Amino acid sequence: MVIFGAGTGNPFFTTDTAAALRGMEINAEVVIKAQVEGITGDTLTRPEIEAGTRYSYTAPDFIVFEGPLLQDVLERVQSDYFVVQDSGKVDEPKWLKDLIIPIGGTEYRMGIGGLHSTESSVAHIANDDTLLVDRDVASYYPNIILGLGLAPLHMGNAFSAVYRSIVERRLEAKHNGDKVTNEVLKIVINGSFGKFGSKWSVLYSPDLLLATTITGQLALLMLIEQLDLFGVPVVSANTDGIVIKCPKAKLEAMESTVVAWEFVTGFETEATEYAALYSRDVNNYIALKTNGTHKCKGVYAQAALSKNPSNTICVDAVIAKLKLGTPVADTIRGCTDIEKFVCIRSVKGGALDQYGDYLGKAVRWYYSSLMEGPLRYKINGYTVSRTEGAQALMELPTDLPGDIDYEWYIREAESILADIGAA
Repeated sequence: MVIFGAGTGNPFFTTDTAAALRGMEINAEVVIKAQVEGITGDTLTRPEIEAGTRYSYTAPDFIVFEGPLLQDVLERVQSDYFVVQDSGKVDEPKWLKDLIIPIGGTEYRMGIGGLHSTESSVAHIANDDTLLVDRDVASYYPNIILGLGLAPLHMGNAFSAVYRSIVERRLEAKHNGDKVTNEVLKIVINGSFGKFGSKWSVLYSPDLLLATTITGQLALLMLIEQLDLFGVPVVSANTDGIVIKCPKAKLEAMESTVVAWEFVTGFETEATEYAALYSRDVNNYIALKTNGTHKCKGVYAQAALSKNPSNTICVDAVIAKLKLGTPVADTIRGCTDIEKFVCIRSVKGGALDQYGDYLGKAVRWYYSSLMEGPLRYKINGYTVSRTEGAQALMELPTDLPGDIDYEWYIREAESILADIGAA
């Protein structure tokens, strides 16, 4: 099957791209390697970088801070070294690991993985006087890579051409509402960036990993600082975006600050207005949008190409409670779709049910009021996490089972409400 090749209007993609990527066995490294080799005619091998190799970071000229706290962070991050470990990973300096950056009423941490605020179990609600606005930077890391001209030394311009083509194809799919192509190309893009930090990859480039993630964090801190100077609070930040709790009297200041930041950095943000934001932490939250829809992140996200379903009825019940005030028990007991109650998980080496019968490596179950004990790993007999009372359900039934442990699901939904600050 041809995945990438000569096609009309785009030298790197054919009309078969989406269909080819549906299987999810696509490997970002393989795709990019093949295309770069096709351009250069050379066979690529992974770079050998010794443990102990030190890299320094140099910020692009647009990174500028007003206050002494962030000016000091910028100076220190450029004067220190990031060291390659035996694992091939790059380790940041200890002071950076321990650093907490307070801006306004929110605290932030930096690291190789990206900027994160430190909130937990908190709810933010928009009202007559306050807007709650999510500003995500569009294709943040890809645009940093392309904007700064970052490419592995052994690939050079050929990498940039291939990578730009993938990014543009993904944006085209997103614009056209092609969710499958958008999702899988997002995985290819993110997967390729992740390979910058893997010593086993032909894309291995610790310097590029640093240049991308540190630049992204400093640029977001720039925006957060500027908003704070105008009295516009930021209540959350995570890798490629921020959530602003903006007094309506400061709306013009917020908009002009964001526009100025976009002009200086060359990035673009996408705004989503929330009615409420309920966070377990920065990576796991439920946001209610003002248009009546909602966004769930992390453990609360809906099943997708990269996420197996896990008791989705519980999140449905929580959302109904937050939006309509519906008791979680009513939503859960009123559901007749067995797929809403199931959890699917891959179990290394396969799983055994409570009777010792082998279930396979991909296991589906629901929680039963009649079942005792957990599922277990075949290879060592250890308990498969969160399977106490699980009834294996390898084939979906026509009718709803009569032994669903509704109380388990109700407790789970109530626990989620407490975790996100909504209890």
